[in-house]
Amino acid sequence: MKESYAIAHELHARAVAQGARSDVCLCCGAVIVGGLPACYELFAELGAQRYIDPAYAAPTLYGVDAHALQHPEIHGKKNNAAHLLRLHWLFSRHEMARVGEIPRWWHDWLNSGDIPLLEPPRQRGDLTVMDVAVAHCVDDFARLMEAWARSVYAAWDAHHAWAEAELRRLLR
Repeated sequence: MKESYAIAHELHARAVAQGARSDVCLCCGAVIVGGLPACYELFAELGAQRYIDPAYAAPTLYGVDAHALQHPEIHGKKNNAAHLLRLHWLFSRHEMARVGEIPRWWHDWLNSGDIPLLEPPRQRGDLTVMDVAVAHCVDDFARLMEAWARSVYAAWDAHHAWAEAELRRLLR
């Protein structure tokens, strides 16, 4: 996580030096004072709520997937396949009741080293971490985290066929 944060700062500084706005996350497009590093910090802050109140833990995983898919420049391109596959499992198999679960097959697959590099879409979803930050209670938080994840998942539609084929292979 520390390495990702350093990467966020480096990318932001480079982009601003080349004329990019300092108040826009260059990965997801969120308007936030401080740009990419601030976007990352807000995500970490929202994720920390699970340590204060366990009711936030399960929906936070939606945000982990959404943030990784919107920010592959800091999380790594191999993460794209892993997080897209998990969202595909949740949404296509109607496993939302299991959102807090990270299935064993996912860990096995992740450790197999057979993870393809999936090219991110130009537009990575209509919602960002900023849309979740307005949550006033755990119910709002859960609803907004899921909406964010669904928005990001929809933006990755070019890779849904890959995710479906891979999921079928893993679950047979």
